[in-house]
Amino acid sequence: ARMLKIEVGRIVKTVLFLDETDRLIAVMLQGGKKVDTNKLCTLLKVKKLRMATREEVLVRTGYETGALPPLGFDAVFVLDTAVAGEVYAGGGALNSLLKIETKEILRLNKPLVVTVSKV
Repeated sequence: ARMLKIEVGRIVKTVLFLDETDRLIAVMLQGGKKVDTNKLCTLLKVKKLRMATREEVLVRTGYETGALPPLGFDAVFVLDTAVAGEVYAGGGALNSLLKIETKEILRLNKPLVVTVSKV
């Protein structure tokens, strides 16, 4: 955020989880926040979620952890309500970022838009 001279809230990370049926869940939220997994389980009507391992991220998406874009792979997408406007996200490689409007994420991924973040 400092290098780009933007607020931390404009950096979006994509965090991957797997549910008990091995379904991939991609949660997009502001970089400084964490996923409230209890709330996410309730919203998705699942009993248990676990964070995907580095290897699972690579195998399931084709991208490395830390470079994961908010689109371009098959998953159930969840967008935290705090994400809005023009944001910067993983660009598919460790040394790149994707600048994208939230409305494009909405159009391309058709995510479930809910509040799932905690500070």
